[in-house]
Formats: sequence, structure tokens, C-alpha cells
Amino acid sequence: MKKPISKHELFRRWTGIRQATLNPDSPDYKWCGALGIKCRHIDDFEKFVDMVEDDIGPLPSEEHKLHRIDLYDDYKPGNLKWATASEVTKDQRKNIFITIGKKRRSLKAWCEHYGIGYWRAFRRYKKGYTGKAVFQ
Repeated sequence: MKKPISKHELFRRWTGIRQATLNPDSPDYKWCGALGIKCRHIDDFEKFVDMVEDDIGPLPSEEHKLHRIDLYDDYKPGNLKWATASEVTKDQRKNIFITIGKKRRSLKAWCEHYGIGYWRAFRRYKKGYTGKAVFQ
């Protein structure tokens, strides 16, 4: 016997995405639907599951969230990944992003990479330092 859709491990994630992309009363709508972000197969749960699993594989753990690689693009193949809460936090729009070479990362991620304190780097960034100079 097949388990009910509501018991599927992706159901809660799918309903959250539906709210964020379709419901103006949702607190997350301003980050998705209001910006024109859409989700392929949002009206068909089984097709949504197939899309996600074909693109990035099955859910690795309950701690993982379905995350868009490019926050300004849709929930679609090629723009999805499984991410932990800490990875999602590093990608939030409100973060400061710095590009060094061809890599774009959050200030916090660069701080971890260079082993420098966040507040020290933040003060340097606010003073107008750019690129690698923020972390020296």
C-alpha cells in the first residue's frame, strides 16, 4: 500500500514552497512570489517529487532543506540543491556578498575560509575595503 502524500518526506517542503510562491499572506511570499519566483510542477506533487529527485536526488536527511542556488531564479532543475540550515543562512539575500576572483560568497563564508573574525571583516567592509583586502 502506498503511503499518503501528506506522509511523504517532501510534502512539507512542497507546501512551504506553494505558500511562498502563491500566497500573498505568507510571510515568505515577499522573498518568492512577490519577486516573480515560480516553482515548476507546483500544482502536481508527484511531478514535483520526480523533478527534485531527478535533479538532485533523494532527501539526504530531515535536516536538509530544498534550496535555490540562485535566489533570484525559480525552483527548477539546475537551480536546486539540498542544504542544511547553516548553508541556507549563508545564502540569504540580507547577507553581504563579496566576490574574489570568480567566487562569490557571503562575508561569513569568506571569514571562515580566511580564518578572520566576522566583525573585524565587517568593519573593514563598511570602511570601503573590497575583495581580498577585507580579510587582510
